[in-house]
Amino acid sequence: MPTFAVKKLDEFECNLNIFALVRDGICFYDDAVNELMKDGNLRKELKRVYALIQFVGNHGTRHKNIHQLKDIPNFTTWELKTNHLRFYFLYGQGMMIISGGKKVDQKADISQLKSILKQLPNNFNDVHQGRIAGGS
Repeated sequence: MPTFAVKKLDEFECNLNIFALVRDGICFYDDAVNELMKDGNLRKELKRVYALIQFVGNHGTRHKNIHQLKDIPNFTTWELKTNHLRFYFLYGQGMMIISGGKKVDQKADISQLKSILKQLPNNFNDVHQGRIAGGS
């Protein structure tokens, strides 16, 4: 059984705490950002993702580039979109970023997202209820 933790993302200064999900020591958010930073064409767009995360942290999910995914069971899951990038997160009293990647990989990323959410232990349902606590 995988081990899950949350990691507080201190690079965002906003009203809401921003976290990333970690499974077995791997942070999917960090992996996505590191991979996207290698592509010079996507660096500017990644800055837009950061701005949208900051927006959610201060103003909520009401933005034209943020949409709720309807086909994810058990969790209210959101997609943050730019022209070529997609990031997926849970939102409540905190924001937990699950994963992200390129638009061209969107189907595979959503399949991975569903798989990750299925593996979460029952007590992680507190995330869905907006009670994100702690961090590693």
